[in-house]
Amino acid sequence: MKITIQAKVDDPNYPIMDGKTPSAKEFNLRQEKLWKTGATQKYDFQQVVTVILEMLLDDYDQKHKEKKG
Repeated sequence: MKITIQAKVDDPNYPIMDGKTPSAKEFNLRQEKLWKTGATQKYDFQQVVTVILEMLLDDYDQKHKEKKG
């Protein structure tokens, strides 16, 4: 996993995760949403960690949710 800020000229200003994996796509969508809502306006380690943790927790919840009988 490689998280960069403007690795290419046409990349956005916010941190992006390199690659075409589902994790990378999800990270980039959530990061863009945070950036646009003004949750933070600078490259911040805490913001990157928050996005990754949210993804992991959502994935865990999805895999372990109770089945309704």
